[in-house]
Amino acid sequence: MKDLGDLFTYILGDMYCAEHQILTAMPTMSGKASDDDLRAALEQLRRDTQAQIDVLTEVFATLGIAAKPGLCPAIGSILVESGLFMSEAAKCETRDAGLIAAAQTLGHYKIARYGTLIAWADELGKSDIAEQLRANLAREHAADAKLSKLGQTEVNKEAA
Repeated sequence: MKDLGDLFTYILGDMYCAEHQILTAMPTMSGKASDDDLRAALEQLRRDTQAQIDVLTEVFATLGIAAKPGLCPAIGSILVESGLFMSEAAKCETRDAGLIAAAQTLGHYKIARYGTLIAWADELGKSDIAEQLRANLAREHAADAKLSKLGQTEVNKEAA
């Protein structure tokens, strides 16, 4: 990578791959949730993830670059851990707490990446792209707040 533009494109591609991996995992995660509110939150996350993929596809089109699906190693590791929560939890309440932790870990990765991409897009004079990415970041912040509240008011108490 020779400059910030190349780095921006690389991280944008990483996010495209990450979002696709997450989209694939969301039905399993929501299917394993025993708490109805958690299941609904995870299903909303799946819809948000699809919307974020749509935004990234538009960004790639604006840049005149083909988006290429692939694997994001960081997301892969988080998903492996979420699989452990789903398969090894002794009770469903513990599994639900683990699912919240996994979903928030995925979200925090995306918050960090989208924040970086927005700063770089602004620096590169791509304010239209920065605005598109801000919508994705806002979705992630909203999901994180919802999951935190769900954990604090219901799920964690039941798992304790």
